[in-house]
Amino acid sequence: MSIDYWIDRLEDPFEMFALVHVLRSLGALADESESSRAERAGWWGVSPKYYSVEDEHDIEVVEHLIGSAFVLAQTSITQAVSVLKRMREDAGCPVWIPKDKAAVLSTAAPIHAELGVSQITIINTAADYYKHRVEWKEEDWAGPTLKNKTIVNAVALGLGPKGYHNMVQALRELQIYPDNMAPLGSIVVSWRESLADYLRSEGAKHGVAIHPRYPEEPHGRTAPNSSNDLR
Repeated sequence: MSIDYWIDRLEDPFEMFALVHVLRSLGALADESESSRAERAGWWGVSPKYYSVEDEHDIEVVEHLIGSAFVLAQTSITQAVSVLKRMREDAGCPVWIPKDKAAVLSTAAPIHAELGVSQITIINTAADYYKHRVEWKEEDWAGPTLKNKTIVNAVALGLGPKGYHNMVQALRELQIYPDNMAPLGSIVVSWRESLADYLRSEGAKHGVAIHPRYPEEPHGRTAPNSSNDLR
């Protein structure tokens, strides 16, 4: 396969439409549960120690919906990592194509100002936390030196082994709220496009020409700009 082929796979906007659509739907479901809990709480809200069974149910539903959203976004991130791996292999392993997952996740990605890590790394960490938190023992969270790198990253996000709103906390680190999780997909879509542009730039420096984004098709139709159309 050529580099152009893998670039097309990396930034295919039509592949991203479904991602953002599902994230938007998950946000609508989360909003239903949040609204239900808010109606019971009234104007002043309810302290966690006074949560009812219904409150705890609604909170858990929202946590699962947010966790599912992070895992869905992570799937698109994992695909991008796989695309770059195949691209690098097919191109003969040039130095200008990022080699490992950590490098890919930090390349051309927006950086969280306070944490100093990429937003893509935050999404990946939150997804791993959601998937694996039940596997970890309490002593795995004990400091001061943590052996599990995912737990280290999770702690940096303010996540812990217990608590009611861990996934909400992870989402808010990206300035996103449960009632609208489509921006989570937009972060990934924009990153994949920026990653493709980065590869075009680096390729040009090494004498490798990569076609521009979304070339016009033979019958005259041009693919839409996904980062704009998906917001």
